[in-house]
Amino acid sequence: MKSLSTLLRHNINYLASFDSGFECILDKIEDGIYRLSQGKRNNLEKILMEE
Repeated sequence: MKSLSTLLRHNINYLASFDSGFECILDKIEDGIYRLSQGKRNNLEKILMEE
């Protein structure tokens, strides 16, 4: 969860990772490259605020 909160806090929209677990949360652009869409950003912010 730390990497996701870092994406939100620093307004980062792209992530390079070969951890396939990000496919559930981020939009996969190609192998190892993921994008955080505005809709998913909003959902993540709501979830992280509940913690």
